Amino acid sequence: MTHGAPGDSAHAGANYGAVQPFWSTFTIDDLVRVQQAQWGAFNTWQQSFLAFNNDLWEQWASHFGGGVPIDG
Repeated sequence: MTHGAPGDSAHAGANYGAVQPFWSTFTIDDLVRVQQAQWGAFNTWQQSFLAFNNDLWEQWASHFGGGVPIDG
């Protein structure tokens, strides 16, 4: 029993087995949306880091600065 090539099938298209390039599956809009999501995540991380840093500064200033934060 022999089998023909996949292209010999009545259901196979002319470009059966053709590989689509990776970059052609994305549009520029998709790539921009992904980059915006990355920047949003980075910005959120920076905001949490800033809040942590401000809290540490206020604790330090309250302890070593006479009990009153300098910026308050």
